[in-house]
Amino acid sequence: MTSAGLVQFWLKNDFNKRNWSHRVKQRDNFTCQICNGFGNEAHHKIPLRDIIEMFDVRTKKDLQKIKLLWLSIWGITLCNKCHIELEREIKYSETTNA
Repeated sequence: MTSAGLVQFWLKNDFNKRNWSHRVKQRDNFTCQICNGFGNEAHHKIPLRDIIEMFDVRTKKDLQKIKLLWLSIWGITLCNKCHIELEREIKYSETTNA
């Protein structure tokens, strides 16, 4: 499993992530910031793989020490459809700009 994959696994049921996600969605009134529909997902503005590299995350404890990860200013609320589309665009731009 890649570092990014491990981080995703660690975050799946993490209290900090659930709390952060709820704060982001609440701040945005559960409104998708792209289409203004119902927003049920929180998205990190800085991709996790970039955070992993910036902070040299190797363990779950390393991840939990990164306080900026849990600031709601680093998140936006999206609906599922817009979240999927945004992730596709990010992956496409990474492969074309590599």
